[in-house]
Amino acid sequence: MMLEQKIEDLVTPGVNLSGYSIVRVKFTTPSTLQVMIERNDLAPITVGDCVTVNNIISTVLDVEDIIKTRYNLEVSSPGLERPLVKLKDFDTYKGRNVLVNLKMPLQGLFKIKGTLLGAESENIEVELENQDKVKVEFCNIKSSKLLFGDV
Repeated sequence: MMLEQKIEDLVTPGVNLSGYSIVRVKFTTPSTLQVMIERNDLAPITVGDCVTVNNIISTVLDVEDIIKTRYNLEVSSPGLERPLVKLKDFDTYKGRNVLVNLKMPLQGLFKIKGTLLGAESENIEVELENQDKVKVEFCNIKSSKLLFGDV
């Protein structure tokens, strides 16, 4: 299991109990651990929210001591172009514009851009600009995010 997943598994219970959920845990540099959060009620994230979650995560990581090198903890909102990381994200944000980068091409495309129609089983569905609908296997998604504004 990757260190990022271990960290997410350790800190999720405390974060969830406080009314937040983790969007993504990622080392953005070897010494910066970025944790993106959102409120369970989906209200905008404030600086106070970030401080609260930072304190929760710091406490857990200090006790568990699973990061063996010096690091900076960065807790932030996912922003307007929120990454879609978990399969449930694709249902939560259906109807929104998305950009999906693929590991393997689908219909000759490595990038799918359009309106998110949701997730079913292990697939997501996107309506392209030309009204065609494509199904993408979740395991074929390299990265994906919401797009701010028009597709």
